[in-house]
Amino acid sequence: MILRNTLYIFLFLIIGAVSTVSIAETDREVVMFSIDYCPSCEAAKRFFNEHGIVYSEYNLNESAKARTTFERLGGRGTPLLFLEGKTMNGFHPQRFRQFWRKATGEDLETK
Repeated sequence: MILRNTLYIFLFLIIGAVSTVSIAETDREVVMFSIDYCPSCEAAKRFFNEHGIVYSEYNLNESAKARTTFERLGGRGTPLLFLEGKTMNGFHPQRFRQFWRKATGEDLETK
């Protein structure tokens, strides 16, 4: 919890404003770096909304600070996802379920 909060504070201070989307069914929050017209980013956002997953989105096309932070974090593709100190590049529902389980120790409900 402390590591996660520290990461969010760090990202907020570096990047500035952030778009937080969705209503939480859980206190977990995904941090996502995205770009415009990214099919995987759009799929991730749809999945998060369908499953009530809260996420903060940093769009690399809209913020030079977001792009700089993305590069510092070793980002090589979008979406770049962070959850509970874990990182995932790209998006596929099955891979994300495994990522969620590894990061939280919990299973996501199937919808």
